[in-house]
Amino acid sequence: MNISSRFRRGTFKYPRNKANNNMPPAPVTSPNSSIDSLLNSMGKLGGSNVEDDIASQMQVRRPRAWSYNVEEPPLLPPQRAEDEGRLTVVLDMDETLLHSEFNTDDNNYRQAEARQTAKSKSDFSLRLVTDDCEETVKVHLRPKVKKFLELMDQHFEPILFTAALPVYAQPVLDRLDTKRIFRTRLYRDATVTYRGEQFVKDLGLFGRDMGRIVIVDNNPYAMLPQPDNAIPIPSFFEDKKDDELEKVAKMLMKMKKMKDVRPYLRKQFRFREQVDAMMEWN
Repeated sequence: MNISSRFRRGTFKYPRNKANNNMPPAPVTSPNSSIDSLLNSMGKLGGSNVEDDIASQMQVRRPRAWSYNVEEPPLLPPQRAEDEGRLTVVLDMDETLLHSEFNTDDNNYRQAEARQTAKSKSDFSLRLVTDDCEETVKVHLRPKVKKFLELMDQHFEPILFTAALPVYAQPVLDRLDTKRIFRTRLYRDATVTYRGEQFVKDLGLFGRDMGRIVIVDNNPYAMLPQPDNAIPIPSFFEDKKDDELEKVAKMLMKMKKMKDVRPYLRKQFRFREQVDAMMEWN
């Protein structure tokens, strides 16, 4: 089953952002909790009617204004000479390229989501020491992520965009991306607040042709502003048989020469329909 059919059939678990201006770590529920209890931490689409599930969860929200200045310079520099004309691929980190686990929950290094606990051995670990706390991070890499990044380097303009803080994300990325494949790394301070949702990734701030940019993320709320540019991917925790990056790679290779990828992605995922359902309350 390909990723687009899985999305339409509602088999994804959707982590929900926390709407809190101070961005502290928030309590989360287990992945097996009911829909009602997940409303404060995670959106879970377990039924066949994706639109109704999302819309019902969004009814408890309250709108907020955009939190950025549209006159600010683009988040990205001009494309490198070797990348000129290439499709820009914006990649999320946590649960998209890898899964991390901390020895304590006493930090706000990443956004609060309901996450499964891995039982298998991690691919690597590292220590984070700050003035506030000391953490050990165990990292599980999504299968074939290194091969996937090499493909991104050869054919696309890969950008890393995570809602995590640099104190955690940077050392993890240094271990993952030893060849410095990502042209730019963007962290939490580059996200915006969109209609009450924090940690939203607005591609309109990138300074790129909107027909030639896509975002790959396991969190649909991160992709609200440009649903026609979205490639949703199931969350990764530890499954060694996971092949979602291979599916994404095949799709990207099919799109690499398209003048405008949005009609193709609209047909594949119908993600705009899901966003419209999510925003019916407004």
